[in-house]
Amino acid sequence: MYNPFFLKPKVWQQLHVGPLSPYVDAFAQHLLEQGYATSTAYDKLHVVAKLSRWLEEHDLSVKALNEQHIAAFLHQLHRRQQRGDLTTVQALLQQLRSGGIIETPPTTIDISALAQLERDFTQ
Repeated sequence: MYNPFFLKPKVWQQLHVGPLSPYVDAFAQHLLEQGYATSTAYDKLHVVAKLSRWLEEHDLSVKALNEQHIAAFLHQLHRRQQRGDLTTVQALLQQLRSGGIIETPPTTIDISALAQLERDFTQ
């Protein structure tokens, strides 16, 4: 296993749990490329490990992961949730989607008058 943050092998192995374990190394590499400090990256990887355990407990595969599951996970985690947990799982979701691991939901276009006004204003 690739360990870009040089965490103790036992600690690094504990982050590789559940259905997300095959994607931990790639996410760690992403964090490294983004310039995260070791302590911050560890916190983010720990959130991913918690999410992976949550998926396992709820008998969900990686392919089933979506925004609704993220919201449910964070709601359950809420008592101990740290700042940045939402950003972490959103980044993981984006990475899994860009890698073709999970599908990107179809884009919906709001056709309401207010939405049209906002689009016109933006242009």
